[in-house]
Amino acid sequence: MPLEEIFSKFNETARKKIRRSEREDNLKILIEDKNFEEAYKLYRDHVRAYGEIPESREELKKCIIFSAYLRKELISAIFCFAGEESIRAKIICSKRFAESEQEIKKTISNATYGLIWEISQYAKEKKYKYFDLGSVNLDNPARQGNAQFKKSFSPEIVNEYYYVHKSGLYKIFEKLIKIKLLLYKLLK
Repeated sequence: MPLEEIFSKFNETARKKIRRSEREDNLKILIEDKNFEEAYKLYRDHVRAYGEIPESREELKKCIIFSAYLRKELISAIFCFAGEESIRAKIICSKRFAESEQEIKKTISNATYGLIWEISQYAKEKKYKYFDLGSVNLDNPARQGNAQFKKSFSPEIVNEYYYVHKSGLYKIFEKLIKIKLLLYKLLK
């Protein structure tokens, strides 16, 4: 499918935000960003804001990182897994929720939309058949914005299934981390 056709399938809001991101002079998009530690810190802070536990560095080091910088400050990142036929967004994170200034929040939002467009172009260039935006949680009210964001690129939702095995020791560490997060919030 030609890039113009891919772009035309995005909803109007997505197309507008992408165009705005392309006009932002102080915004720089990096494809295959090598600054893993900064991207991981952004991700870690993002998931902690949701009260969730970040995934391990080792797992995410396998990803390709697409990043957006505003005046040399990382504001948005997408971690992707690349397979033989597809590239899949594993993590989409930004500083939007940590930012208080409305105009910067808009710029961060636009940049994240711009990253999706950049990944779409990258996937096309690398001859991937699919760009999968990853899981959509339709049940959690805190994740409705994320679901709307992903659906703005394609309304198609495909069921996915995972089998996760957690050892007893893993479950203990998981509970300890939750306690640590709770203490972190209480002491903040």
